[in-house]
Amino acid sequence: MNNEMELERFVKAQHDTYETAFSEIRQGCKRTPWIWYIFPQLVGLGHSSNARYYGIRNRAEAEAYLNHPVLGSRLRRISERLLTVEGRTAREILGNLDAMKVRSSMTLFDAVSPNDIFGLVLDKYYGGQRCQYTLEMLDEKPDIQEALRYIGADSSDFVLYNPMFARRVHAPIHGIGHIYRTMIACALLGKALEKPREGLLAFCGAYIHDLARRTDGAEPEHGPNAAKYFFGRFQRLWDKYGLTPEECEQVRQAVSQHSTRELLRPSDAGYAVMAILKDADALDRCRLHRGGLNPDWLRYRESRRLIGFMEQICAKTRSVNRGLPFADFVAMCLLDN
Repeated sequence: MNNEMELERFVKAQHDTYETAFSEIRQGCKRTPWIWYIFPQLVGLGHSSNARYYGIRNRAEAEAYLNHPVLGSRLRRISERLLTVEGRTAREILGNLDAMKVRSSMTLFDAVSPNDIFGLVLDKYYGGQRCQYTLEMLDEKPDIQEALRYIGADSSDFVLYNPMFARRVHAPIHGIGHIYRTMIACALLGKALEKPREGLLAFCGAYIHDLARRTDGAEPEHGPNAAKYFFGRFQRLWDKYGLTPEECEQVRQAVSQHSTRELLRPSDAGYAVMAILKDADALDRCRLHRGGLNPDWLRYRESRRLIGFMEQICAKTRSVNRGLPFADFVAMCLLDN
């Protein structure tokens, strides 16, 4: 039922445009904008708001799309029509950018339904070459526990309760669930980037980055306030993880700058800590609404590859509104994995 509700965005978008798209493909020349919801690709590949909103989150959603009684048959029908166009390249039919999007779309659906029509489209127009970014993102199966071990974090050391926040009550947007998801993303990025220590420092920063918030709205000073007033409260924890004075300063800088102007440059000490924390924080923007994250905001390619996975984690943990140990939160994320 949830899958059907999610896929309704495609049904609505195609209602007045599918036949137009089909006609343009039949004539061998795309003229109007419809590519995002007729030939959808994985979320994280496109940059526009439409690409984000109509991006397919993962293999399961791609399979649900193909099995949908309307969407699956429409995709196969228009793909078959594309195959019948003679004497024109994909770029001539679709334009340069949309030809790339169709390649990504066909790669996605060919991966979840081999020996279907999609492989034939790839053979005819792309020499059988698949979109490697799509294949990498589709096969990405991050392991949260492995990532935590990689950065050296013990989930049992971290716990949050609402009274620990400056506002002392649950906040639906910047509450415990958001902080824990940001911590998970820091660990995953630390492993993906092969930066275990920077990942751990960002993870520690994520633990306190929103504790100084007093509202759920615009409050740029909450980062500097967290660094100033909350960092020292956890000194025993930082000591347990062996944070040096220099590393403590890097964590404070990352926490302070996550909500304000970015002052560190890539060549500066501490930049990776700040960049991992800011990317991890941004990855949880999916909690706001579908398409809430603009991939252009992300600093690392590895961050884009985590978009779909973090959306799954958000869906599993969106209801968290009370204090609980981080270890219990991680266990929630692993359910049905």
